[in-house]
Amino acid sequence: MIKPLLPFLLFATLLTSCNKPKTELISGGNWNPNLAIPIGYSDFDIYDILKNHDNNEIVIINSAGEVALNYDGEISSIKAKDVLTLQDQQFSLFNSNVGSIGVVPVSNFNQTIQTTINTPIPLVFPNNIEISSIQLESGELAFTLSTNLSHDVEFQLTFPSIKINGIPVTKTITSNYLGTTPHGTTATVSLNNALIDLTDNNTTTNTLKVNAVLKVVGTGNQITGNETIDLSVDLKNMEYDNVKGYFGQETLSTALDSVLIRIFSSTTAGTFQLTNPKLNFSVINSFGIPLELSINNLKTINVITNQITPISNSSLNAIAISAPVNVGDSTVTNLTQINNTNTTNFNSLINNTPKYLTYSAGVITNPTGQTGTLNHISKNSQLKLKVNFELPLEGFAYDFEIKDTLNFNFSENTNQVEEVLFRLISVNGFPMNLMIEGTFVDQNYNPLVDFIGGEKELLGAAQVDNTGRVSSVNSKIIDIVFDKTKINLLKNAKYVILKATAATTQPQTQVVKIYDDYKLLLKLGMQVKLKQKF
Repeated sequence: MIKPLLPFLLFATLLTSCNKPKTELISGGNWNPNLAIPIGYSDFDIYDILKNHDNNEIVIINSAGEVALNYDGEISSIKAKDVLTLQDQQFSLFNSNVGSIGVVPVSNFNQTIQTTINTPIPLVFPNNIEISSIQLESGELAFTLSTNLSHDVEFQLTFPSIKINGIPVTKTITSNYLGTTPHGTTATVSLNNALIDLTDNNTTTNTLKVNAVLKVVGTGNQITGNETIDLSVDLKNMEYDNVKGYFGQETLSTALDSVLIRIFSSTTAGTFQLTNPKLNFSVINSFGIPLELSINNLKTINVITNQITPISNSSLNAIAISAPVNVGDSTVTNLTQINNTNTTNFNSLINNTPKYLTYSAGVITNPTGQTGTLNHISKNSQLKLKVNFELPLEGFAYDFEIKDTLNFNFSENTNQVEEVLFRLISVNGFPMNLMIEGTFVDQNYNPLVDFIGGEKELLGAAQVDNTGRVSSVNSKIIDIVFDKTKINLLKNAKYVILKATAATTQPQTQVVKIYDDYKLLLKLGMQVKLKQKF
C-alpha cells in the first residue's frame, strides 16, 4: 500500500549523500578523523507517499479522515453517426413520353402545353427507420433535366415540405432547344439550415412533398409522339442538426475500455487485498431514444501474470436507460453499486495485484419497440458510460514486492575515507512493515555490492486497535556501514536495484485502515571515518 516512493526517496537521499568530507566544518585547525554530518529530516503523509502515482485520486471519504483512492474512466464511443447517418436519396420526379401530358404528334408545334404534377416522393432509410422531420445543417438538392423534344421544356418546382426560414424552397429549371437533341440542363439548391417535414401533413413518414408545373413551349418543329422528358432529383450531402422519428431496434457495441489502477503499477509479487472496494457506473444519455444497456466483459487483468478475474453481477444486464424529452437535453442513470455485499467474488478484484479494470458495453435502441413517442437525435447526441472505482485504503498486504532500478554515480576520491556510516531514525505512524533489499550493479547489471546486508526491516509497523486505526507509533534506528572494500566497489556502480517487501501488522489477515493524519518521520545522518595518517 505504501508504493515505491518511500524507499526510493529515502535511498536516493542515502546514495547522493556520500560527498567529500567538508574540512571547513573542522574547528581550530585540528583534523577530526570522525566527522558526523546531519543530512536531513523529513516527514511524509499519505499525499507525499502516493503523489507520484495516485495523488490526484486521493479522497477523504468520511469525517474521521479515512482515505480512499478514486479511479475514473469513461466510454463515449456511441455517437450520433453510430445510430443515424443520412444517405443520399435519388428519385425521378418525371420520366415519361410526351403523350402522358397531352402532346399529340404534329408536324408544326407552336403551342404551350402545361401540366401539374403533385406526386409524393417516398424516401428510403435503412434498418426500418421512419423519419418525421430533419433539421439540416447542410445539404443540397441537385436536378438533372433531359429531353429529346425539339422544343423548350420548363419545370417550376415547389417543395412545401422543405422550408428555409419558414419559406418553402422553389426552383425553376429550363432547357431551351438550340437546334440539337437531346438537350438538357442541371441545377442545384442549397439546403443549409433547411427544415424538412416528411409526414405529408401528419399522415405518414419518409415522404417528401413536391409540387411541379411542367411546360412545353413549342418552337415550330415537329412532334412525333415518341419523345420523352426526364427530371431526376438528388437529395444529397445531408448533415443534420437534429432528426425526429422512429429509429428502430438496433444493437450497438462500445469498444473495450480500461481503468488503470495505479496503486499497483510497480508491484511484482505477493498478496494485496483491499477489503471494501466499490464500483459505480453511471450513464449519460443525450439520445432521445429509450435504450437498454448491458455491461460486458467486466474483469481485472494482472499484466505481470496475465491472470484474468471476471466480475459477474446480474444487475449489469438489461439496464433500462431513459431518454431525454427535449433535443439537446440528457438523462443520467446511476447503476446499482457493485461491492462485496452483492458480488460474491468482488474482493478478488483487488487480490493478486491486478493492474487494469476492463469492460465494454452493449446497447439496444428502442428495446420495447415503437411506443408512439417520437425518438429524436441531434448531431451532438452520445452515450457516455462512466465508471468510478473507489478503493478505501482498508485491508491487508503481505509478501507484497515493489522493485525499481535507480541510476547511481560515485566519482569521489575515497583514498582518505576508511568507513562511512549512515544512520536512519524513523518514527512510523503507518500500520505496515517494510523490508528492504538493495544491490549496486555495474553497467551490465552485474552485482557489485549488497547495500543493506540482506533483507532488513526498514520501517516497523505502528500498532492498530480493533477498528484498524493506529493506536501508537513505532520508532526504529538503522545503521548501515560501508567499509573501505565496499566504498571502492562503488566506483564501478551505475545502478542500484531496490526491492521492498511490504506487510501490514500481524496477523496477516488483520484489516488496517489509512487515515489522513498518519505521518512518517525520518532523520538521516552520516559519519565519515578518515585515515589517521595520509
